[in-house]
Formats: sequence, structure tokens, C-alpha cells
Amino acid sequence: MLKIKEAILFLARPEKKKYLVYLIFSFLLAYVFLLKFSFSFFGFLIVFSFFALYEITFRYVYRKYYGKDLPEKFPIKETDIPIEEHPYLPWVHKKNYSPCLNKKIYAEDRAGFMLGGLKTNNLRHVNGIDGGREVKIPKPSGMFRIVCLGDSATSNYAKTRNNDFISWPLMLEEKLKKINPKIEVNNCGQGGYCINEILIKFMIDTIDTEPNMIILYHAFSNIRGYLTDGFERDFYHFRKTFPTSYPKKIKAANLIPTFGLWTLRYLVGEYLTYFNIKEDLVRSINRNNTINREKEPEGLEVFKRNLETLIHVCEGRKIQLVLSTYCYYLYDKIKDSTIHLKFYDILQKENEITRQLALQHSLPLIEMQKLVPHNKDNFVDEVHPSEKGMEIFAESVYSAIKDKVN
Repeated sequence: MLKIKEAILFLARPEKKKYLVYLIFSFLLAYVFLLKFSFSFFGFLIVFSFFALYEITFRYVYRKYYGKDLPEKFPIKETDIPIEEHPYLPWVHKKNYSPCLNKKIYAEDRAGFMLGGLKTNNLRHVNGIDGGREVKIPKPSGMFRIVCLGDSATSNYAKTRNNDFISWPLMLEEKLKKINPKIEVNNCGQGGYCINEILIKFMIDTIDTEPNMIILYHAFSNIRGYLTDGFERDFYHFRKTFPTSYPKKIKAANLIPTFGLWTLRYLVGEYLTYFNIKEDLVRSINRNNTINREKEPEGLEVFKRNLETLIHVCEGRKIQLVLSTYCYYLYDKIKDSTIHLKFYDILQKENEITRQLALQHSLPLIEMQKLVPHNKDNFVDEVHPSEKGMEIFAESVYSAIKDKVN
């Protein structure tokens, strides 16, 4: 019985090569069936019913396996792409990028979130009120400069009640300027980056900003790498460079109608583009987009190694490093999901490593996981804070560092 269940799971699991074969076979079978019934109304009715059942089955399997709906088709043009390839990183934002302010390149349900009309700055980050605030190098005399590092939980901006955009580093800067007007807080978080990439970007770029203090809030983006088969310590098994062919794929994908069918949209997405930046980015830079749900996480020692490297660099440069534990909100829709429970468990292991290193090196530690109530008011999903959540983030960091910057 167990082998039968395993066989069914193997055959039903969404995988692009498998479902392309299924779809081609289904079309051939439908054509033969129509020939048999001389393209009669009854024949068309049977074929229609078959494809309707096929579509319903695929939707059920996809939701069951991924725990969410397939990303919506969200049209993108070449000029909308805010990201590009880089010789040492899987991808970067375009420098000083200014999107069309009338077109937000993310869906309102956040399925395709990226910039939402915000600019990027000279360091390829979204920084400041409009995203494009420059970080001057060398640092102006007398300035106390803080750099916030992390993944999208740091880099993302939330839409405010006034339809503006805000981030917790911006909120933190507002608070700190009241006690020291020469303080500058820069958002150098990068959505999707794992600890390897955060460290590389810092070492070859961000370090030149001469920060007095680094605030690191990071953990979640590493997990897919831990659960991808064929683990390698440099994450070669997991990452690759953003393809230069991406604009051509966008043009091709926009020419293919999907008629609202998940089966067609899934195949177009897997082979070309999902029509939204967020989903495309993940699939473009990952060598293997299927994680092994049964696999024990490999790579926690790499997380520790890279974190220790950052600590030693900051010690050598006399930069105050502030660490933080990471929040993971198991909201109602995912609280019983085995994969999300696994993510939660891995994050607790990363948090424990962060605590140990903070204690070992006598570094300030912000227990964000304990300080931010995990509820729908403070989070828009499992890891990204809402406007209200960002306020708590900013206040927690402010309380931990205010005596060090006054």
C-alpha cells in the first residue's frame, strides 16, 4: 500500500517535464477520440469533460503540494525588469532604476511583489522614502551611518494607510534622528538573498559605505538551499546566475495564451516566465526549484561560518554588529502544513546559532522573535511584517541601540 501511495505522489507531483508529457499525451488522446466519434457533439463533450477534470485535478494537486495557488499571470515588459545579472552574485537590482510610477510591477495580493513603483539607488538597493536615496562614498564627516542587512523582510516596503510606502529601516531612522540628527540608516537588504550572498555583497560593495553599525536580520532565505538535494557548501547545488535571456523569454511568454488554465500557465511559467518578477526571480536563480520535503537540513554550519566571518570582519573594521533572531508566523492557512512546520523548526535552529554567536562574541542581540506578537496585524504572510509590524521592528531595534548611537 505504501508503494502505491509513493507511486501516486510521484506521478501527481507538479514537475514541468512530467506535466508537459501528460499534456501532449492528453491532446493526442483527445484527437484520436474525436476521430473515432467523427468530431461529433458527443465527442467534443467527452473531450471537454476530460480536460475540465484534468484542470481541476491539477489545481487540487498543486494546492496540496505547494499549499498555495499558482501565481497569477501578471504582464511584464522588458522595461519593467528591475534586475540584472552580476559576475559574483545570482542577481542584483539595476543601479539608479526608475520604474514607471503609473505601473506597479507587483500584484496587490503580493504574489509578484518586487518594487511597487519605487526606485533603486547607487548601491542597487531600495533605500529612503522613494527608494532612490544615494549613499555617499566616502561617508560625510561627522555622520553616524547604520546599514541594515537581510533578506526581503528587511528590504520590503509596506503600503501605509495613506498609500505611501514605508520600511522598518526608515522608521528606525526617524526615531534615531530625534536623538542624533547626523544619523543615517540605509536599507541594504536584498529580497531572496541567502547568507552567502549577503556576505559577498557586503564584502565587495556595502563595506565601502564605512558603516559605524550593521544590523543583521536574516534567516529565512537560506532554507530552500538546506532542503535542496546534492548539498554543496558554496550553495552551487542551489544557485545560478540570473539569465541574460530573460527579456526574450518574457516576449515569448506574452505571445502564448493560457485561457485561464493552470495547466498551461504552469508550463509557460516553468519553461519561460511566470509573468511576475518575484516568482520568476526564484525560478531563474535556483538550479533546482523542487525542495526535498523529507530531507534533513544541510548547511546550518555554513550559516554559522558565514555569520562568524561577518562578525570577524566587523570586529576588524571596528563596526558595531547587532544581531537579531528571526520571526516566522504560522498563520491559520499554514499552521498545520508539514513543510511550513519544517521551515519553522529550521528557523529555530538558525535563531539558536545567532544567539550562541551573539553570546560568544558579546554582541547586542535583539530577540525579535519574542518581541513581535505573531498575528495577522503584524505580518502580511509568514515572514514579512506589515506596517504595524514594522513599527514594532523599528521600536525593538531602537530600544536596543539608542544608547550606542547617542
